Amino acid sequence: MSANSTGVLEKLLRENELGWIIEWFVPPGKAIPTLLSLLEAASKESRARFGAGGPQFTEPILDNEYRQNPDKVRAFLQALGGTRSPQMLVMIWRVLQGMRVQALDMTYREQATFRLCCVLNSPYEDKPEVYESSDIVDAMLLRHLGIIEMDKGPVFEGFYPVRF
Repeated sequence: MSANSTGVLEKLLRENELGWIIEWFVPPGKAIPTLLSLLEAASKESRARFGAGGPQFTEPILDNEYRQNPDKVRAFLQALGGTRSPQMLVMIWRVLQGMRVQALDMTYREQATFRLCCVLNSPYEDKPEVYESSDIVDAMLLRHLGIIEMDKGPVFEGFYPVRF
């Protein structure tokens, strides 16, 4: 564990049957410092997009949110184990807070290119937010999106934990 960690992240991962994320690292002792670094990068991305009032991803904030919304934090933690992109973590958090998936485009060419672009919008005001990734690992995040049909049209609704 790093000097910056209070142990909350490891506790949250283990309590949510996500200890495999820690064990996946080689050596496992690198897991928490690496994940905390990714969370800090997501906080910086959030501040760059939304200013000082944007969402922050610290251990105390995640712990507090977990007490209020355990399923949301569980979904976020699962995504934390499946992405290396601060931008994607911010996108996930925004969906968890109620933003709508307005558009989703994925381009893939075997051994050539990958691009994922997600446009979010608020249900209350028209302020689109664009999130992009060129890391194919981020395709795994799509399995967390709720899929429904509304008025015979497709809708991605929410971001949910995957049950193991």
